[in-house]
Amino acid sequence: MAQETTGFGIRITVTPTDGTIDAVTFKEAEVTPQGYEGDEKIEQTTNANSAYRSFEPGDLIEKTDISGTVTYDTAELSDIQAVINERATVMITFKSGATLSDKGWLRSFTPQGMSRGNMPQAAIVISLEGESAAGVDSETVVQPS
Repeated sequence: MAQETTGFGIRITVTPTDGTIDAVTFKEAEVTPQGYEGDEKIEQTTNANSAYRSFEPGDLIEKTDISGTVTYDTAELSDIQAVINERATVMITFKSGATLSDKGWLRSFTPQGMSRGNMPQAAIVISLEGESAAGVDSETVVQPS
């Protein structure tokens, strides 16, 4: 991925997959993109172990939530509410033009205090599906051309 020199210019777009609900776009104030967390360790201890328990790594990886603080337009509150818990394509567009796209849903939208001279802000959490029931992961990273 291209080197990102600043967080400014990042956009998060949530586009519901059913096509009946409008997409919403958030402008960043602070964003934590998805990460990856390994499964719990699996104990392999047997009667042959004499001093230490033994373990192996789990098989599965979980994608962590996308979270952050974003600015929003108060005129779009009904659109934002409509996309909560709706299956969607989630796209993060970085300042460089690179994109990270995956399937997920907007899990929470919590407005923050508003102050004179500043855009309204909200804390968001976006959860990701991981793989479909068929074992297909929809995550894609596209570099700018």
